[in-house]
Parts: sequence; C-alpha cells; structure tokens
Amino acid sequence: MHPHSRTPIKKTKKKPLSKEQKQFNKRLAKERIVVEHVHILEFRLGSKKRLSKAELKINRLQI
Repeated sequence: MHPHSRTPIKKTKKKPLSKEQKQFNKRLAKERIVVEHVHILEFRLGSKKRLSKAELKINRLQI
C-alpha cells in the first residue's frame, strides 16, 4: 500500500465506530468520489479523442 493512501476505518462486531471515525469515513468518501469522477472523465476523453498518455497527464495537471 502507498504510504500516503488512506483507507476507511472498519467496525467490528464488538467495537462499533465512534462519531469521529464515521465523520472521517464520510470525508474520505467525499474526496474519493471527486477523484473517481476525474478519472472517469479522463477515460472517456481518452477513448473518444484517442489522446496519448502524455496529453492525459497534461490535462490532469490543468484540472
């Protein structure tokens, strides 16, 4: 796993999540969905216009 990656906190049968842990998971999900939407847009643009990998990287930096 990448050292800067963050994963949601999971509950167990014996230990439910605290309010702070639920808030953390919710913030993480909000950030993740934005990134996923950017990736799907890049995929769609790349497949329609047949952009090269270099062009996709440039477009990603401009977003």
